[in-house]
Amino acid sequence: MRSLLFIFISLLSAQVFSATTGILKLRGVVEPVLSLTVNPAAIATNLDLATTQTNLVVAKVEEESNSNTGYKISISSLNDGTLLRNSGTETFPYTLKYDGAAVALAGTSTTAVVAKTVATGGAYSGFSGVEISYTGIPAANMVAGTYDDVLTLEIAAN
Repeated sequence: MRSLLFIFISLLSAQVFSATTGILKLRGVVEPVLSLTVNPAAIATNLDLATTQTNLVVAKVEEESNSNTGYKISISSLNDGTLLRNSGTETFPYTLKYDGAAVALAGTSTTAVVAKTVATGGAYSGFSGVEISYTGIPAANMVAGTYDDVLTLEIAAN
């Protein structure tokens, strides 16, 4: 009985001496988002090398980032900005624009070049165009075959 009385008095005194304010901490975590999706145009794998092209859209790239430091897009070219004939050494030069800005691809087979920088942090979602230009060469002046290059695009936080 004495122990019951002690428990009752302890509970009663706990209510009498309870605080008049309290603290509740709320927190949410937003995971980082850095992604890109390359959406090639049909023409990208069916280029007419005999016809000169200027700012031909070969892809749209969807960029998404919520980095608080901004982001950058880097590009590398397997063949340093030329189409290389399969099983050969013949090349076909072209120039590239990313989001309207020229990108120098020479030397990018070993080191990617930054093609776009978004310096301010924030939530971004949008598309950038990939355009190529080249001077057409008549088929009679080229070695027959398929000419390829592979571009690698990467998004990273600043």
